[in-house]
Amino acid sequence: MSKPAYHQWLSKQDNREIVKCLVPGFIFRLRRRFIYRKRYPQSFICSRSIVDKEVSLDKNCIVRQSTLTGQVEIGKYTTIGANSNFSGSGTVIIGKFCSIGPECFIRSENHNLAYATTYPLEQVIKGRQQEWNEYQSEDISIGNDVWIGGRVSILSGAKIGDGCVVAAGAVIPAGDIPPYSIVGGVPAKLIRMRFDADTIEWLRKLAWWERPEQEIFGQLLEFLHDGYTKVDLKSMQPKDL
Repeated sequence: MSKPAYHQWLSKQDNREIVKCLVPGFIFRLRRRFIYRKRYPQSFICSRSIVDKEVSLDKNCIVRQSTLTGQVEIGKYTTIGANSNFSGSGTVIIGKFCSIGPECFIRSENHNLAYATTYPLEQVIKGRQQEWNEYQSEDISIGNDVWIGGRVSILSGAKIGDGCVVAAGAVIPAGDIPPYSIVGGVPAKLIRMRFDADTIEWLRKLAWWERPEQEIFGQLLEFLHDGYTKVDLKSMQPKDL
């Protein structure tokens, strides 16, 4: 039997990497920097990052040395820590003002568990899926104002609500994580809610991340830090701010 198609593709990829070694690395970094600045003029992407042209970044995002491939959509002001990897055939949607720690792994596809084998036989032989769905994709959504600690893995089908905190090292499987909850562990489980139910409902109605930037960084700045503890939320409507 000849060398499988997938092995041949990997060999070509490896040959390209060897050729790159013959050219000073700074040339590739300068080229990437130029491409990223042209493609995402209002955000910062480290020149050591690999970001596909399919990736959508809103303004003022920060991507440190990471790899983002496939259908990834990231909201404004979201930051991604170094050595993170987002990939898969499903869509990954990340909201606004999120803080994602280093070495996070987000994968929007998984091996098909319905078959007798989970090994991608067709991909190895043909180089890609054709007749069998050896990989199944499920979209991933991460809300706004979410803090994800370092070395977190988020698997296909996960849905993380607004205002959540994910403890470092957690594994988030498919399913819903309620807004303003703190989760951790393998697999992740609820540790506690950040606030009482009334405060969570009030903050969700406030949806401060949708407000104009001059308000967020102006009149709302103090309130978002500790002002909410000093007012009677029950007698105050979010629109009053």
